[in-house]
Amino acid sequence: MKKFLKIILGLSPALMVAAALILSSSRVFAFNANDLMDDGIFENSGSMSAVQIDNFLNSFPSSCISLNNGFTTPDPTGWTTTPNSTHGYTFGGNVSAGQAIYDAAQNYHVNPQVILATMQKEQSAVTGLAGCHGNGTSPGQACPYAGGCLDIVMGYECSSGCIDSYKGFSLQLIAAAWQLRFVEERAYGNLTGYAGHDPNDENICYGGPMTAGYRQRSASANTCNGAPGNTMIFYDGSYTTLDGTGVTIANGTTAALYSYTPFTSGNQNFDNIFQNWFGSIYDQLAWSLVSQYSYTDQTKTTPMDSTILVPGQRIYVGFTARNAGDITWTNSGSNPVRVGTTSPQDRNSAFCDPTWLSCNRPATMQEASVAPGQIGTFEFWYKYSQPGTYNEHFSLVADGLQWMNDQGLYFHTVAQPPIYSWSIVSQYAYTDQTKTIAADTTNMIVGQKYYVGFTARNTSNVVTWTNSGSNPTRVGTSSPQDRNSTFCDPTWLSCNRPATMQEASVAPGQIGTFEFWYTPSQTGVFREYFKPVVEGASWTNDTGLNYYTVVHFDTSGTSTTLGSNQTLNTGQAITSSNGNYRLIMQGDGNLVLYSVNRALWSSRTAGTPVVKVTMQSDGNLVLYNAQNKPYWASNTAGKGPSSLVIQTDGNLVIYDNNNRPTWASNTDGQL
Repeated sequence: MKKFLKIILGLSPALMVAAALILSSSRVFAFNANDLMDDGIFENSGSMSAVQIDNFLNSFPSSCISLNNGFTTPDPTGWTTTPNSTHGYTFGGNVSAGQAIYDAAQNYHVNPQVILATMQKEQSAVTGLAGCHGNGTSPGQACPYAGGCLDIVMGYECSSGCIDSYKGFSLQLIAAAWQLRFVEERAYGNLTGYAGHDPNDENICYGGPMTAGYRQRSASANTCNGAPGNTMIFYDGSYTTLDGTGVTIANGTTAALYSYTPFTSGNQNFDNIFQNWFGSIYDQLAWSLVSQYSYTDQTKTTPMDSTILVPGQRIYVGFTARNAGDITWTNSGSNPVRVGTTSPQDRNSAFCDPTWLSCNRPATMQEASVAPGQIGTFEFWYKYSQPGTYNEHFSLVADGLQWMNDQGLYFHTVAQPPIYSWSIVSQYAYTDQTKTIAADTTNMIVGQKYYVGFTARNTSNVVTWTNSGSNPTRVGTSSPQDRNSTFCDPTWLSCNRPATMQEASVAPGQIGTFEFWYTPSQTGVFREYFKPVVEGASWTNDTGLNYYTVVHFDTSGTSTTLGSNQTLNTGQAITSSNGNYRLIMQGDGNLVLYSVNRALWSSRTAGTPVVKVTMQSDGNLVLYNAQNKPYWASNTAGKGPSSLVIQTDGNLVIYDNNNRPTWASNTDGQL
């Protein structure tokens, strides 16, 4: 179990002795029992690096925890929901005290200088002036020495005798950092959504001091401080310390420090230590992070995961910030409050968008003014330029005046190479755009048009299809790609682009619609292949989508038979009843039998002056020129009156009056 269900912790009288053993104060700000420290200072987790902390400790020759004196400790790395012997806190290998303090501070978004001042207040461990005792506490007891006990270095869970299971230098660091941050947020009634929140923290009953306003003490309905924890109650901010001082809690930091050490004297010592070492406890310009978010666009209706984006994609990001300082922010005038790039400050960002003020200033605060304690909004477009994994850091700056504290805000960004893919959902063909009568594409004639379409699921990893802009998603001809289609209709964008997607946008996993007119220009049997293409970016994968189409000869106005004494002149034809075959007297003098796909038979008289073919009454089929000179004959003279029939199986046959075949092209079964 990590944390008690009710937190009202304080410094024991025994540890107050150690607290008095501090460096004598030089110049400090007057102690204000109502306002112990600004939130912005308290939360400035980037105030010192691990190396800077180690250098600071090395500056004290007698320090109990300096690298110069050989001190190392397990690295506090976080917390897990899996039960363990250290209340869920997790640890790595041994590191310097500077690294351990830094990592504990980062885990819970607390200023590492606050941890240093606290351990000095509790055990004088930084200076070592009270001695150094690595394991100097007896089970169940507070330190018997006047400070210097490293296994209770933060005085955590030592309100009346120290709890043995919380002893240990690194465990004290991370547990104390958690409590300080937890109470700061809970004093505002914040249950979740802040940096340093651990799973189930919201259900912990908090019984300590509160800031003024309507607040919840817990998300749980269980009784907490005399009422259901999830009850919204008004608090006036009043609190009485254990040494009898009545105070009004100015902010979450003040609540956290009193919850940790419920004595004005102890907190005055803390303030003195902090100011002697690190400067002001009040920051005229300071902020703390309230929320952070990212959306697909400015409407802020569809959240966007910044780890599944592609180069060139834009998302709309933002955050809200509490004014944790002492002066009002404005978005105009000589010192407007803006977002600035950090790590390092003022660098040009690789995520710069044309809408930014400059590539190191994404945006200005939206509100005209934000008073201390109120919340400001900062939003901007965020554009990915190349694949990779990034932590893009930002902070607030009063331009022309100063940078504010660094809260460690960043947008974790993974820009993936895009994969353009799709799968077919449905395919259809209708007689027209009303889509009420289904059509059969295996029974078309030249010039006839059907309205066809398909629906497609966007299976791309991160690419949203759109029907406008620089990369619209369209239907393209395939097998091969970009070929001109024989089914091109005047309504097509071009003869290799039938249509654009109907929907304005289709995100991965959603379905898009593609529809267009489909008009054959020649007879034949076809498999007409199509697939989506994201114009200017990439073709999608080939799923094999095609329209199997048979374009027949038009049988209207033609006969299936050339009867006795009948003639076909140049350009005339007879057609099989199923439309699959046609015999035509061509202008080049050749009589040719065609299937919808190809020529099956001819008289081989191309280039001659033949102008007609006649089924003579003697049963002979003869090709003549204009002067009635024969050029080809079926050599069936003497069979009597006969007819030439073009059959549905593709065979061209002459039958006599008794329906006996006298000649055939022998092309049956061919297509």
